[in-house]
Amino acid sequence: MTARPPSPFHDVRAVHDMASLLVDDIAAAPWILIEVSAEPRSGGAMTIGASVDVASGKLIDDATGRELAPEEVRSGIVFAGTWQRIDAATEAPVPGSASYSWVEGRTTHLHRLSAEDLHDPFARSGTILCQYHDAEHDRAQFSSVRVVPPGWEGSPRGAREALRADPEMLAGPALSSVADGDNPVLAVLAFRALATQPGALARATEYRQAVFVYLLMRRTDDEAALQELTSLGGSLDEPRFFVLGVCAARLLHPELRSSRDWAAKLVASSRASTDPYLQQLLQAAGLDS
Repeated sequence: MTARPPSPFHDVRAVHDMASLLVDDIAAAPWILIEVSAEPRSGGAMTIGASVDVASGKLIDDATGRELAPEEVRSGIVFAGTWQRIDAATEAPVPGSASYSWVEGRTTHLHRLSAEDLHDPFARSGTILCQYHDAEHDRAQFSSVRVVPPGWEGSPRGAREALRADPEMLAGPALSSVADGDNPVLAVLAFRALATQPGALARATEYRQAVFVYLLMRRTDDEAALQELTSLGGSLDEPRFFVLGVCAARLLHPELRSSRDWAAKLVASSRASTDPYLQQLLQAAGLDS
């Protein structure tokens, strides 16, 4: 089985990000695939433009040397680490590896929970697919950032080549075979185009299964389809990735009927599991009781 990262929130972000991929993101747009290794301090708070004078213990403005009152000090989040190129589909030069370091001011989120709130690869590490802008600085160097599940690292390149060789492959009669095929990125794109999805879902495993569950829950509030999904969840010997897909939908789209009225039923058979990974997911999604 594919080894999972220590944080299920990484996996929720990866499920969301792979589910949002478009054909042009893979086949047309330039992209790089990199492994981000965040430093232990990354994601932690720090003061911006101020430091503590060792002799007096007072807060001092780094630029002017003026003593600062505590309420004058601004805090921010530090992002620091290194990244290494795994693959690149771009004509622009991309370094094989580089370090990064920047500080972002704290922001107050007035919106609902987002995938970015759950896991930031520049704070917590991960493999990402993104566009790279060498002339920019800090986070602006990386746009359209998507976290890639473990084991999918070779899929973007294969999907790009296949889609360029056959631009109509996702509009033909072979969608089911693509959804069942060896390339999980192509499988996700094909699954979204299928008129009837439960059959492909029943044959899916691991992260592919999680993405399919998430997409199906986002797409339907049909009673029969959701009942079929419930039956599938109860029949699995290894429910981890099924539960991951359900919890991703519940966390990121709580307004959907499938999340509001069906999520608890979908994971009912897994609620008694002692797997810490599953328990953390269920607790975060409010489905542990």
